[in-house]
Amino acid sequence: MNETNFVYNEYDNTMVFTVDSKRHVRVAYDDGRVWYAMCDIAKLYQYRAPSKVVSYLQGEIRLLRVPHTSQNVRGWTNCKCVTKDTVIEFVESIRTEPELNKWLLREVIPKAEQKFGITQVPKAERETTVIKVNDEQNTAKVTKQVSLLLDMLDQFIISAVSLRQEIQRKT
Repeated sequence: MNETNFVYNEYDNTMVFTVDSKRHVRVAYDDGRVWYAMCDIAKLYQYRAPSKVVSYLQGEIRLLRVPHTSQNVRGWTNCKCVTKDTVIEFVESIRTEPELNKWLLREVIPKAEQKFGITQVPKAERETTVIKVNDEQNTAKVTKQVSLLLDMLDQFIISAVSLRQEIQRKT
């Protein structure tokens, strides 16, 4: 795979990594974490409906503003973005395109994290919730339920934001 090219927009905290003229990965920095445009990653692996891939993922999803990459369109668009953990989980589930996997996992993710100057906290550490319960089994159950509730809340918020934007476009 050729040398990775990327463009960094310091004002908006976004980056675009390019494989070739038609394949790229947009990256955004928000709330102290690096987020990767999942539709771009799905396109890398030639999914026919890349925007639908996000609905099958179990990780945290956030709607973020990223630059358009088409030469015909300028400006910004909203894109569903995921964390490093979700990208890794997705790539490991595919097990095809070893060169592409290597590029994504060994070049894009480390360069994005280095550019934004952060190291992401592993998912397991972020989801720790302290609730006083009598035994360990109930503590684990409550922690899992809180995590599931937060995931459902995130999905609801993303759906509400998407619906609002769609209504605003039509009016």
